[in-house]
Amino acid sequence: MAHYDILTQLPNRALFADLLKTAIAKAQKSEQWLVLFYRS
Repeated sequence: MAHYDILTQLPNRALFADLLKTAIAKAQKSEQWLVLFYRS
C-alpha cells in the first residue's frame, strides 16, 4: 500500500525510489551502465 496512491492506485515516489535503487545495484553488480532520462 505504501507504494501506491490510495485514491488513484498509481505508483508513487516511494516505489520509484525502491525500483531505482534495485536497478542501480543490479547495474553495479553486472558492471553495466544505467541510464535515466528525466524531464521536468
